[in-house]
Amino acid sequence: MIVSIDSDLQDDPEKILEMILKFYEGYEVVLGVRKNRATDGFFKRVTAHFFYRLVNFFGMPSVYNHADFRLLSRDVVAELKKFPERARYLRSLIFSVESKYACVYYDCGARMLGHSKFNFSKMVSLAVDGITSFSSAPIRLISLFGIIMFFFSFV
Repeated sequence: MIVSIDSDLQDDPEKILEMILKFYEGYEVVLGVRKNRATDGFFKRVTAHFFYRLVNFFGMPSVYNHADFRLLSRDVVAELKKFPERARYLRSLIFSVESKYACVYYDCGARMLGHSKFNFSKMVSLAVDGITSFSSAPIRLISLFGIIMFFFSFV
């Protein structure tokens, strides 16, 4: 099994044991999910909420407040390596490989040192990569908009 966790340790490393126990219960994917976003600033909370609503609108599989804290079995990782995408949006891609998963909930701690290097442009880039690589809805919306513009231009 493989556990991924951000190095800022805002995710609770003590929950890894609980994740391992879920793995031995038969779950090949165990997601670390924040109970709340109290340690995030107002802007980050609002944009994260908007992002998850947008993801749901486009029909992408996701778990609210799950980021990159997760346990994956070796088999799931092997399947993920087969995907040809350059920018893999793992938060949704893992559901293509394994639909049965467990969640471990935790309180997000405060950042011990430094500040986030994940600025607004990186958040937008992640959102665009995730939505465009996993859903055909943006292409449909752009096509529909193009047809409507063509119709009005023609008239």
